[in-house]
Amino acid sequence: MPPNIYPFPNLELLRVLAARDGISFETVDELVSNYDPSWQAIDEWISRVHDSVSIIISNATAILDLDAIVLGGLIPTDLAQRLAAKVEMFDQRRRSVARPIARLVPAEVLSDAAAIGAAMLPLRATFFTPQGARTPIAAARGAGAEQ
Repeated sequence: MPPNIYPFPNLELLRVLAARDGISFETVDELVSNYDPSWQAIDEWISRVHDSVSIIISNATAILDLDAIVLGGLIPTDLAQRLAAKVEMFDQRRRSVARPIARLVPAEVLSDAAAIGAAMLPLRATFFTPQGARTPIAAARGAGAEQ
């Protein structure tokens, strides 16, 4: 998306807006560590980025047929919830039928999400995949459905 029309929905923009209000942080990590839901910059940040996020999420849902989209990374849970409340899901009907809309939820895993997800793959492949289905782990090993 063109940044001169749709601002990138990142926490660096919130850091800049907070600094303008006299709340300065050297890094985004420092901003996240000291996050305060009462900052005035939060409402302006949400106002600036909600269109960008709405477009991204609506397109992702339409293209990828998602059940849920998790707002994670460094974004504080309060900020994710407030942003999710403002996001609009654009539904371009298919053959006059509304398409399923993904739920927008804040992350529940607040640290090491990638490591936890990676650790879940063998458990999923071992215990939660129907027998005969080809899993990403089996595919990586070159195994087929015959195993």
